[in-house]
Amino acid sequence: MWIATAITAWAFASGCSTTATVKPHPASSSPTVQDPATATNQAIITGYDGMWDDFTHDGLTANWQDAALAHHATGTALLHLNQSLFLINHLGEVARGTPALNPRVTTLTPSATSPNEAEVTDCVDMTDYQDYAASTGKLVNTGPSGKHRVIAKLVIKDAVWKVSELTINGVSSC
Repeated sequence: MWIATAITAWAFASGCSTTATVKPHPASSSPTVQDPATATNQAIITGYDGMWDDFTHDGLTANWQDAALAHHATGTALLHLNQSLFLINHLGEVARGTPALNPRVTTLTPSATSPNEAEVTDCVDMTDYQDYAASTGKLVNTGPSGKHRVIAKLVIKDAVWKVSELTINGVSSC
């Protein structure tokens, strides 16, 4: 639980990831065209989900030096996520499980039609995302776990939506 504790600790004074099931269209139907706003929102959520996927993957080994996290995180978010991984590594722990995500895009800047910044709000359930002793695989119980209100700011960098700022509030904040 250090991962959740470490994340909450940097708490940011300044999350089974979501999946979609695509049903095939019948052969006789004409192809659908996705409106640009929907495509933008999906790209933003994909960047947000990707950050969590990268973070939970790196948590399996507490590898704070893995460059994969930079695929979906940048700026202070990347710094703080790497610091959290460094902390659990230093403590001889790893993180297992998957935070349950339920993100939604809440703000697009400067406009909904041409955003270069976005804000995502989520209520991440970290009940099934826990810390374990790396040497024994034993659960490390360091406190309560549950739902955390998360606010993520994303920017376009290298043609990808990346989390640049991340605020994770305490347990039961949503």
